[in-house]
Order: sequence, then C-alpha cells, then structure tokens
Amino acid sequence: MKKTLLLFLTVFMCATVAFSQTPPFYNATGGSSNAFPLSSTTSNKLQWITGPNQFATGGTGVGTNAYLGLIDTLWLMAGTTVSGAGPGPYVGLEVAFAQNQGTATSFANTTYVSGLTTCLAPAGPYSLGPTVSGQWYAIPLATPFLYNPALSLVIEVKQNGYTSGVGTQQNGAGARLYGSYTSTTGSTGAQMASMGISLASNLSCATPTNVNTTNIAQTSLTLGWTDNNTPAATTCQIEFGASGFTPTGNPQITTTNNPYNFTSLVQNTAYDFYVRA
Repeated sequence: MKKTLLLFLTVFMCATVAFSQTPPFYNATGGSSNAFPLSSTTSNKLQWITGPNQFATGGTGVGTNAYLGLIDTLWLMAGTTVSGAGPGPYVGLEVAFAQNQGTATSFANTTYVSGLTTCLAPAGPYSLGPTVSGQWYAIPLATPFLYNPALSLVIEVKQNGYTSGVGTQQNGAGARLYGSYTSTTGSTGAQMASMGISLASNLSCATPTNVNTTNIAQTSLTLGWTDNNTPAATTCQIEFGASGFTPTGNPQITTTNNPYNFTSLVQNTAYDFYVRA
C-alpha cells in the first residue's frame, strides 16, 4: 500500500525573555560558574555535545524525556548575578545547533563540529536581561531547530565582545570544545553546562508508517498504520481510490479510529490508500 509524507507545522514564536523559571526540559542544575563562553574575551566560542535523551522534565533520566519537536528557546543557568540590563550588550552573539554526530557523547577530535544551523544571530548588540546566580534564564531563538531526542545534540554559543558578561553553571558530566571566536579548532574539556530547552511544537503530524490491510473480504477491509506522533495524533485522514489514481490532498475520511474499517467497497477492484496525521 502507498503512503505519503504529509507534514504540517504551526509555530508560535515568542520573543519574551523569562526569568526565575525552570525549563520544560533540562539536563542538570548546579555545578560551578565558568566564564566560558559569555564572560570571556578569549574562550568565547563553545560547543557542547549531549547524548540522546539528555533533556527531561526533572533533569537527565528523571521524569519525561523531551520529545521530537522544535527547540524555540535555549535555557542556561547563570553562574553570576548581573542586574540592570543584564549581560551584554553582546556583539556577534550566535546560537547554533546540529544533530550530525549520531549518538556520540564526546567529540571525535579538537575540530569544531561544522554544518550547524544558526538559530540566533542578532544584527546588532544583544542583551540577555538581568540574571541571578543559580537561576535559569532564557534565550529565545529567532529560528526554531528541529530536535530528535534519539540523536546527540551539538549546541554552539559564541560572542565577540560585551560590556557585562555572565558566567555559566557547568558540571563534570559532559563534553565541550572551547576556543576563540573565529577558531576552527579548540580545547576539550569534560564539562557540561546546566542547560534546558523549550519545544514550540510536539510535531503531532508526523508521517504515518506501516500502512497495512487485514480482514479483506469482497467489499470490505480493515486499514491500519503506525502513528509516529508523541503524544498520539487525535485524528487521521484517509484518501483512497482505484489503484493508480492521483491523490488530490482532499481526504474523504477523517477519523479517530486506527485501524479503520472500510465497507461498501467495489468488488474485484484494487485500491490505493493514503494516510496522514
């Protein structure tokens, strides 16, 4: 049976910086304050790598893991208190992500990972707002990043100058590369920032797979499929017709049932079925 990749996303962007909150998903809290990368003029480019399923509602391994979705906010835990306008204004601040390292939990060498997607790169100076040592602060992204929790995540934060910097809480349970703003190689360390993520969408429109038919009779059959959404899709749509027909994108059936029972089909006719969530 045929199936199509039909993916619809609605993204709600929010540019408000929130403070003194706990991220929806994070890895750890505490640790010690480190100047890299937001309070240093020499080690001001940093990449961290996290293994699969490192972000959860209660920290790594505690509560519910982050799902497949769009990261719209990066959270860091401040290592220092900066009042007033907060850390910044930063010049050349960039936040970028990649998931091109498989399931690695450490860097293969001292070369910075390339092929990242830049999700925040303000054209002018950028301030983070006031921070309090030991508390979370949010960095909203201009462009969300599609996150797959089954793969490792590389996070890069860099800046090229500031008036007031902020330390970052880091612990000894991870891997990082640090160096200068324009460098292509860095130094390795076994530190991981206390960081979190917010997800703008749980992608409750992932592609159904394993479309199959059972209970085939003269004029009826049962159509089933695997729902790949987390949480499960509330409805699915089915378009069908005689084998070889061209789908219109206007399904005849919207249902909450999986599997779905067809009746009143035409005897001795081959059918194609298209399912989307």
